Amino acid sequence: MTDTSKIDRLWRIGLPALLVARLLMSLLLMANVPRLMIHVGWYFYHGGDQDTYYNLARALADNAPQATTVGIGMPLLMAGLLRLTHAPDYFGILPALVILDGFVLGTLSVWVMAQLALALTLSRAQALAAAALWTFSPYLLWVALGLHREAEVLRNAYVPRQLWMNGLTDGPSLLLAMIGLWLVAARWRDGRARWMLLAGLCFGLGVTIRIHTMPIGAVAAVALLWNRRWKDAGWLILGGAVGFAPQMWYNALTMGGPLNTPYVSNWLRFGASGFKLNLRNTPFAPQYLLTNLWLLSRRNGLLAGAGAVAAAAAGWLFWQCWRTRGSLIALLTFGAPAASFALHVLTYIFTTDPIRFSLPAISIGVPGAVWSAVALKDIAARKLNSPKA
Repeated sequence: MTDTSKIDRLWRIGLPALLVARLLMSLLLMANVPRLMIHVGWYFYHGGDQDTYYNLARALADNAPQATTVGIGMPLLMAGLLRLTHAPDYFGILPALVILDGFVLGTLSVWVMAQLALALTLSRAQALAAAALWTFSPYLLWVALGLHREAEVLRNAYVPRQLWMNGLTDGPSLLLAMIGLWLVAARWRDGRARWMLLAGLCFGLGVTIRIHTMPIGAVAAVALLWNRRWKDAGWLILGGAVGFAPQMWYNALTMGGPLNTPYVSNWLRFGASGFKLNLRNTPFAPQYLLTNLWLLSRRNGLLAGAGAVAAAAAGWLFWQCWRTRGSLIALLTFGAPAASFALHVLTYIFTTDPIRFSLPAISIGVPGAVWSAVALKDIAARKLNSPKA
């Protein structure tokens, strides 16, 4: 049996096994394995975000829309569940949210991660490794958080979030971003509008659920524009606008205009006389980057040093990927996680919860991490095997 046939066989067996493993991990967490500080029935630690989403969903279900500070995607879903089930409160729809996010979308995410990694690396072995890394990332996170003095508190907050078992926006928005990246990476040479439209639709819906997904879609558009795929970029942007339409509809209904979007409307607002820009009130700015990095380095100098080395290594690997795989794949592989992290690290609230705000970039960067490990191994092997002068 050749190496290729072995890898093909491993792919056929290993990928379904990982989907089953991801499903079993959710079931085990429901059975208190691993044990968490806060877990009652379908309820895992939320942090308070659920109240904002539920209150807006309740208003929508009662036909009383109101202005909000969050994306409308999750409240619309919750409002539909409230009407469908006639649930009296948030806990009445929580089982449906956990089943959808944690069991259905969480399991599907393993397959999507494998397809995304395959499109980026063109290697089934690397794609399977990326899918495995993603599947077991909640357990890896559990181990890593054990190094912190408040390990139990952090595990209680982040392990269910990484397993998408708390019914919040992180899972659905990230999955849609992953699908969008996969479609662009796998289909950009096809020249068929429907793929870029579908990718844009996924990005737009992801932003409707969680606006922090926007940089990932923006990188995909920039990658297409850089490669002079003007029509593809246009279809992608059009699809994004269609996916974002529910948010624009709600903006027009409650915020005075379709472009007055929560999170940015306090510094960029449109009205009858044009738009008003208040640069003193932006949620993100370059000075926050310096402040955040300074605060993090003061807390843990070793971690700051490791971060600096990792950033330098990522920059060099990005260039190697650009040279060997082309600019579009390099931008999707390294640019998407970098853009996701950049948006969060430029916000004034980053240091209040750096783990949560780093997890999307870490998750979307799994294929790049696997590719980088293989690339470094191959470079080291060539150096060792090269004849000495």
